[in-house]
Amino acid sequence: MSNAGKDFVGYEYMERSKTAQVTPVIDQKQDEIYSVCGQTSRLLQA
Repeated sequence: MSNAGKDFVGYEYMERSKTAQVTPVIDQKQDEIYSVCGQTSRLLQA
């Protein structure tokens, strides 16, 4: 395997690792936003 191939494999690993770290945070923030939107909607309908 050439160095370019090794670099690409290393990049893929880093990309998957970062994605695994960030995805739960994104999911949590989405849940928080959804909750706030629900609360706002209830306030506007009151």
